[in-house]
Amino acid sequence: MNPEQAIAATLVYFDIFDYPLTTNEIARWLPLSISFTRSRLLRLTKELVKKGFLAQGEGFYFLSGRGKIVPKRRRNQKASGLKLKIAQKAARILIKVPGVLLVGLTGNLAMMDAQEDDDIDLLIITRKDKIWTARFLTVLLLEILGQRRRPKSKRIKDKICLNLFLDEAHLRFKKNRQDLYTAHEILQMRPLAGKESIYQRFLKTNAWTKDFLPNAFRKKTGMHWRDLEVFPKKRCSKGIFVEKVLASLQLWYMRRRQTTEQVKKGQLFFHPQDKRKIVLEEYGKKLVSLSS
Repeated sequence: MNPEQAIAATLVYFDIFDYPLTTNEIARWLPLSISFTRSRLLRLTKELVKKGFLAQGEGFYFLSGRGKIVPKRRRNQKASGLKLKIAQKAARILIKVPGVLLVGLTGNLAMMDAQEDDDIDLLIITRKDKIWTARFLTVLLLEILGQRRRPKSKRIKDKICLNLFLDEAHLRFKKNRQDLYTAHEILQMRPLAGKESIYQRFLKTNAWTKDFLPNAFRKKTGMHWRDLEVFPKKRCSKGIFVEKVLASLQLWYMRRRQTTEQVKKGQLFFHPQDKRKIVLEEYGKKLVSLSS
């Protein structure tokens, strides 16, 4: 893939999400390592505009004929600012739950692209052998606070959806999930509260993401997170018996209602809608049409 193709492919991917990009964002999300200057990147992007493949407006680039996504991004950015405050407040509470090491923001809100009626997706990283205990306590806490998004509920605005749990011994995504979509999700995730350098460990363990998005990986590993609230290390009792009991109870409860949930050792996926396959298929089709 040459630089011009990489620029086009980047815009194609984000177009699936109705998300126009600035020049800096194009550079960050290119599927190849930048070995040329930003001025050349700008020149190549403008050449794609001249060819009619891309268009430009209000500082953003997007696929030709897709100018309507610019005002949409601006609206979503405004709505996301309010939701981010809710997420940060929730993270400060959830990080205090025994066994929780990191609370991270995922989904559209991590890109400041949430719509007004969207919920708030969070990722939780826990200590080894604490994943079921942490899930039980975080879900219970959000229920008490009235902030949890319940399964099949239609009233989801500003509700917290705990859609992914990982324990510190199982941070690496399996081979069958190591693709462009997952790489984006990992590198778009915004850490809100953490302990014991767990976010850095998470990135290091998933260094495979740099094969798909080398510039985004390099930027993430090198930046200081001003949003990340760091909490002191605390020792907690082993509680293996409690973990096993809570795991059994939750698995029993889930077994009667399981739909899209996926339970792996040390990894729990609770996405109401798993968009991964849909996005990758659409991206593949658009790339084929692009090259034809």
